[in-house]
Amino acid sequence: MIPPRPRRRAPQQTAARYFGAAACLTLLGCAPSTPPMSAAERAALKAELQAPTAAQPSPAVERVGPARAGFGGATVTPVRLALQPGWWLTGALFSPAGAEGSPPEVGVLVAHGHFGQGKSGAEAQEIAWRLAAQGATVLSLDSPGEEEGALPGRQLHLEAGAHGRALLRAGGSSALAVQVTALQRGLDALQALGARRIGATGASGGAVLSMYLALVDPRVQAVVLASPPPIPREGRGGGCLCDQLPGHPGPAPALLASLGVPSLWLLDHRGPPPEGLPRSARVVGSDGPHSYTEEMQAEAQAFFAAELGLDRPEGALAAGERPPAWDLAGPPLPTDSPGLEALPFAPPPAWAPGPADPAAWGSPVVETHCEGNGPVVLLAGVEGEDRAQLSAALRAAGLRACALRVSEDEGAEAEAQLQGRVWAERQAAALAVAAAQQGAAAIYAQRAWGLPAGVVGLPWAWERPICALKDVQPAVDPAWVHTPGAWWGGAAEARCAAQPRRGEDRAALITELRGALLP
Repeated sequence: MIPPRPRRRAPQQTAARYFGAAACLTLLGCAPSTPPMSAAERAALKAELQAPTAAQPSPAVERVGPARAGFGGATVTPVRLALQPGWWLTGALFSPAGAEGSPPEVGVLVAHGHFGQGKSGAEAQEIAWRLAAQGATVLSLDSPGEEEGALPGRQLHLEAGAHGRALLRAGGSSALAVQVTALQRGLDALQALGARRIGATGASGGAVLSMYLALVDPRVQAVVLASPPPIPREGRGGGCLCDQLPGHPGPAPALLASLGVPSLWLLDHRGPPPEGLPRSARVVGSDGPHSYTEEMQAEAQAFFAAELGLDRPEGALAAGERPPAWDLAGPPLPTDSPGLEALPFAPPPAWAPGPADPAAWGSPVVETHCEGNGPVVLLAGVEGEDRAQLSAALRAAGLRACALRVSEDEGAEAEAQLQGRVWAERQAAALAVAAAQQGAAAIYAQRAWGLPAGVVGLPWAWERPICALKDVQPAVDPAWVHTPGAWWGGAAEARCAAQPRRGEDRAALITELRGALLP
């Protein structure tokens, strides 16, 4: 049972100011104009944000290095805890002075954003030090793929995490769900350390994670969001797709209105606050930058002191006194540590594509370069010198080879994720456009391009097919190769078996394709 919050005075304001709708919410106690999500919608959201994991691991924190004294009498220790048995998360445990004899009842979980580091980044480390000096046990937790966890098969963030995000969606989960579930393991650990009143905080993407954590887990009793981006992110609004909620393009005021715990929104601008904030929300605007500034940290300290009951004097945290900027990484994880593919997915049905619809993807721009005479064969996924060699071989067989280039679209992944589409359908649409433009009679596809090639309705050949997850080469293959249900239950093998013109022998594939076009 979660104990009630202590009754305390509202936190003292610093130089930043409340404004706009937040003033109404904070000062007048007026009701929010946006109704929250229904109970059924909240239950569905909670299920979406629960990543698949094996048997519940121990909530214990494993200390993997010595404690170092740092700021305000607090110490920091590198730690590990389990996402599932044998699947380690990494973090740093900040303990206030005297915690060994009397574990604090206040705990705070710090989630990091996408500033280039995990727990060691200034926007995560500084607030952790300050709150620990104030008397809280603070756990700063790395997202999978960060710091010691930067291993093959674990990346989720930015461009490097595209394969990981797509794999999770193919398995019926998401990067956001994995990160929220990892933070829930952090809550388990704080409780095991004696915390009874728990808060969560983070900047930028860490603010997004903290908000969703507070929305789905009642153990979080107060939350501070520094420099939060729009939640949920809009489809092409920029930022990391790892903290977008699949199938829920923003804005979604009802989602924000459902946040029932006291929250402090530390905006990096002075514009209007997010629409839909509940009555319990407080908003403070500033002139940036996009970070967790010292002024924001002071606001967060006062807020958590009031909401969670941090009693240590703030005199030890004088303005201008800066916490350390240390590398907080502990020992590296074993190189054979499992990746995202080791999670026990319950995947959706395998993708059964229908005819490609170019209009659904804004009619992707395609370029073709054709040589030779005879029936037209589109070359899909073949690059560089290899393309020149394949084109020459097709011309020698009496076929006209048309090399294909498809325009890049940095927003295609976001569009697919938030609209619930299959990312590979855009490539199928591009093939359909090129086939119509050139009057193509067949497609010669290489590696991942065999997936969309089978959608267009033309005879096709598949060189170097991808028939299992082990065949995927992230450095070579595009992330859209991960289609729903592909790697589970034999779906990929069945897809390969259904295509007779496949294999490594290029000469044989060209002969078979020519036979289908020039009987």
